[in-house]
Amino acid sequence: MQILNFSRLFVPPALAATALIAPFHGAQATAKFSVVYAFCQQSQTNCADGSTPEGGLLADQSGNLYGTTYYGGANDYGTVFEVAADRAETVLYSFCPEAQDKEPCNDGALPSASLIESGGNLYGTTASGGEKNRGTVFEISSGGTETVLYSFCSQEHCSDGARPLAGLVMDSEGNLYGTTYEGGNANCPKGCGTVFELASGGAESVLYPFCSETKCADGAHPTAPLELSSGSLYGTTEQGGAANRGTVFEISSGNAETVLYSFCGRKSCADGAEPTAGIVMDTSGDLYGTTSRGGNPNCPAGCGTVFELAASGSESVLYAFCPKGTCPDGAEPGTGELLIAGNGNTLYGTTDAGGKDGFGTAFMLSGGTETVLHSFNNEDGEPSAGLIAVNGDLYGTTFGSFYQNEFGVVFKLGTADGRSR
Repeated sequence: MQILNFSRLFVPPALAATALIAPFHGAQATAKFSVVYAFCQQSQTNCADGSTPEGGLLADQSGNLYGTTYYGGANDYGTVFEVAADRAETVLYSFCPEAQDKEPCNDGALPSASLIESGGNLYGTTASGGEKNRGTVFEISSGGTETVLYSFCSQEHCSDGARPLAGLVMDSEGNLYGTTYEGGNANCPKGCGTVFELASGGAESVLYPFCSETKCADGAHPTAPLELSSGSLYGTTEQGGAANRGTVFEISSGNAETVLYSFCGRKSCADGAEPTAGIVMDTSGDLYGTTSRGGNPNCPAGCGTVFELAASGSESVLYAFCPKGTCPDGAEPGTGELLIAGNGNTLYGTTDAGGKDGFGTAFMLSGGTETVLHSFNNEDGEPSAGLIAVNGDLYGTTFGSFYQNEFGVVFKLGTADGRSR
């Protein structure tokens, strides 16, 4: 299995994406949508090929795509899959192969995040399974062998973390970094989450347990992966902060945590609230991300925003979704971080809701102008993860449309107008 080293630690996203997605800088209202692969096809008994991909994709130099599905596989506990450039799908690993109506799945279960690659091996997390059924960090070798690198909740009261919902980042020495949604401090009923390091030798350490400050002013419950830059880790928490509506944080090389911004600091949360996606950094050190709530008040809790957090610490809303009541521009961005091009001049992402049919959108934001590249419908499914760029086209996943008894797709957005399936 030949896999591209796609880790953002080695290829700055602002530089890589600029070259890859320049064809989208036109003014077209839509991009050509096509289904690369539809999961749980009739020829696949009991969704043996996977079902419900919630994470994003990884691409190699040949255009092959890699990802995870939350369900499906041999025992319906999720898969790691490859979709080749010719659109043939292969399950590289089915979780819980020993399952016989019993838990836990010691090898992990229910992966919801994207993968990273190093040295031909794939690395990821599962939200469940492991020795205590609270999630794992795993490796899939180039030969398809799965190894659990760490099972969470191995320490009393899950002080080491529990339920990792996001993917990983790796440094140049092979150490892995990530977040857990639960565990850590016991100030929340199940713990408020952690930032952890898994050393290349296998030792796990909590770099920071959230809710270490009164009323979780330091943040709580991270759902997104980290960004690593100059020895510091950057990320978001869905809750906590000054208004308990989420934060952007930094963990320094000395493991000190700094809240760079607490959301809902303006009237009606006009600055955004509850970020569930991670952030990306441009070459100037400015951060970009989305919030799932806040912004325009046309949704009950706000319809979400795209924001910039300057290196100076000032936050600005680049776009607030749903300026009109029907939300044709999209609403409620999900867990997928933005794809950045032109040093922040152009951003690409997805929303979970809104659009023409209410099933979400793929969008481009350039110069403050938002363009809907595609409105998803009940045949396409709903996107949750972000987009990647491969040879000038955009690729992503939807987690399915139960209205049509569909279970998710891998899709492509090309540069020509129109739509095909």
